[in-house]
Amino acid sequence: MESNITIKKAVLHILDNTGGVSVVSDKELILSAEIEEYLTKHIDKCFLDIDVKNTRFIEDENAFLAGVRAYISGGSFLELSKSIAEDFITAMEEGSEIPSADLVVVEFSIDHVPYLGVLKFNYKRSYIHFVETENGIRNTIVRQPCALPLETQKLEEFALVNLNDYSIKLKERFYEIKGDKTLYISREILKSKGAISEKGVVDMVEKTVKKIVRDSYENDLLKYNAFKNTITEDYINNQEINIDNIAESTFEDESGRQAFKEELEKTGLRDSRIKISHNAEKRVLRKQKLVTDTGIEISIPASYLNDSSIVEFINNTDGTISITIKNIVNVDNK
Repeated sequence: MESNITIKKAVLHILDNTGGVSVVSDKELILSAEIEEYLTKHIDKCFLDIDVKNTRFIEDENAFLAGVRAYISGGSFLELSKSIAEDFITAMEEGSEIPSADLVVVEFSIDHVPYLGVLKFNYKRSYIHFVETENGIRNTIVRQPCALPLETQKLEEFALVNLNDYSIKLKERFYEIKGDKTLYISREILKSKGAISEKGVVDMVEKTVKKIVRDSYENDLLKYNAFKNTITEDYINNQEINIDNIAESTFEDESGRQAFKEELEKTGLRDSRIKISHNAEKRVLRKQKLVTDTGIEISIPASYLNDSSIVEFINNTDGTISITIKNIVNVDNK
């Protein structure tokens, strides 16, 4: 994906929430090869981030959206970036928990689709050497409190606005504003609709299945295995989570299926089929870790859970469970 990203222009603003002074830039960044590479790598990571929420603006009286539209109609990119920076500064004045950062507002394209990126580079602690020269030379180590995330690290907060259809890819965190924990980027700055990330969807469905199986089916391991097998197959074959398929394969009785769907609706998940991108692959296909009451831990790939030629789960008449691992050629001691 990196090779398809083209940086067009960018502005960097300094957001200080530690009692210092925020600095709003009057000029665009000079896009050297190093800066362009740094931004490109982070933008690429943003598109691959499983914590991204896909959402849209709330249209009514939306100052952020109006500013974006004004820019598209010929307005100043610099002034748009300043307005966005001021929105973050205002939020910081009301929320002491919001971390200080360098805010990069960037226009770029990916696969020829234009985007406005709002990238918040929250500061990281790092350490550098320092040479003391008083009464001779002494090399020491000092903390650098305002280091930017490395190219290999994920950003904690960002918004990517598609300038063709105004859809938004958003990653944000809860911070305290006026005494309440809130998602300040979506609610205070973007004025965008609520949404759940792909990671949130996968985790919520799995958590709901576990709750129903635990509360109503005495933690029946075979039911959970059926769920893992179904969610894996639906993802591999259709890149989706199919709630009806999960309900049918996991719960034989109608009461269990209904309880599962009702619990999901309480979380805000009402769609019966939810499209999931390749970003969620590791989350969906991750190994299932089983821990017995005797302390034995077993980690099994999701695709093997219903393959009785590899692993078999047997419900014994005395209420215990036997797990048989079959056809082993080699065992490594790790």
